[in-house]
Amino acid sequence: MAYARAPDFALKIGPWSFFCFCGAAEFREPEIEQLDDDRAFEPLERPCSLNNLHDEEQGQLEDALPNFSGEWLLVKAEGDWDSFLKEMDVGYMTRTMVQAMGYGVGVMKQIVEHQSNELKVTLISPKGTSTSTIVINGVEQESVDPMDGKMVKVVPCWRGNALEVKSRWADTLKELPVNRRFLKGPQMIIESTTASGLVVKRVFEAKEKGHAPRSLFSVVDMVALTGLAK
Repeated sequence: MAYARAPDFALKIGPWSFFCFCGAAEFREPEIEQLDDDRAFEPLERPCSLNNLHDEEQGQLEDALPNFSGEWLLVKAEGDWDSFLKEMDVGYMTRTMVQAMGYGVGVMKQIVEHQSNELKVTLISPKGTSTSTIVINGVEQESVDPMDGKMVKVVPCWRGNALEVKSRWADTLKELPVNRRFLKGPQMIIESTTASGLVVKRVFEAKEKGHAPRSLFSVVDMVALTGLAK
C-alpha cells in the first residue's frame, strides 16, 4: 500500500503536540504527592501495577495483557479532527495546515518497546525523532513534552486490555484529552477523548510485513487469571 508523503514539516500544538500525545522525554522515578481533593484525578477502579503480584500472577497478567512492541505506521486518522483541535484551542491556520498534512497519515511512525510495565515509544516524524518512557503503575508521573520541554503530569493505567493515560498540565493542572492505546487484530489504535466527549482515533499498522502482535485475552479472562475482580 502506498501513501502520499506529507510536506516536510511538522506542527507543534502546544505541549500536546500532534505527533506526541503522551510520555516523558526522560523518565524520572515518580514522586507521590498529596493533591487537593478538587484537583486530583479520580480514584483508580482497579490495580494498575504488576509490582505487588506474586511471580506466577504477574506472569499470567503479562500474558493476558497486550504487548505493543513493534514498528508501527499511521495509516488512518478517524473522527472529527478539526473539532478536536479546535477544542484544544488550536487556531484556524494551524488546523488547516495539519489537515493538509493528512494528520500524519503515511508519515508518522512509532517504534514501541514494551517490557512488563514499562513502555518506551520512539516517535518518528518529519520534524525529527523523540523518545518517551512511561511506567504503567497507576501513579502520577512527571513528564516532559518532547517538542517544547513543558511539564505535564500523566497517570498510565490498564483498563481491561487498553492502556489508558490521563494527562494534565503540570502548572495549571488543567486536564488534557485521555488516551487509550489498544490492539484490534493486526492494528494498534490510539483513541483520544476530550473533556466534552469528542473522540478521535489514530490507526497504526505494523510497518514490517508479517508482524503479528500478541493475541489478546478478554477482560473477563484477565480478571479471572489474576483474581483482581472486586
